[in-house]
Amino acid sequence: MLETPVAPNPNRAPSADAAPPASIVQPLEVLRQVLDLERESRPALDVLERLQYAIAHPDHEVVDSLGAVSVVCMLYGAYSPENLIPAKLLTHRNFTTFNGLKKVITELSKRQGNR
Repeated sequence: MLETPVAPNPNRAPSADAAPPASIVQPLEVLRQVLDLERESRPALDVLERLQYAIAHPDHEVVDSLGAVSVVCMLYGAYSPENLIPAKLLTHRNFTTFNGLKKVITELSKRQGNR
């Protein structure tokens, strides 16, 4: 359940003439999936409202600790193990706020060669 894939993680080299792909993982999509998981235990949770709040207040926490773990699981499934999350980015804020999530995904995408 926590290992919901965000996007496929093909382990094949891109063709030489292919343009580099845009970021595979979108922070808002990760956040939406985490909030959808959270809604399973809290049916009254309004996912759209929380997403709008995250966009309006990108430095405020929008997921709980369990949600933060879900984020880590999703990112692990979306990026190759060789590009694990750097220790400097392993903070609570980076996995519970929209800006933090964007920061982590940007760094992972750079390491993966997607940006």
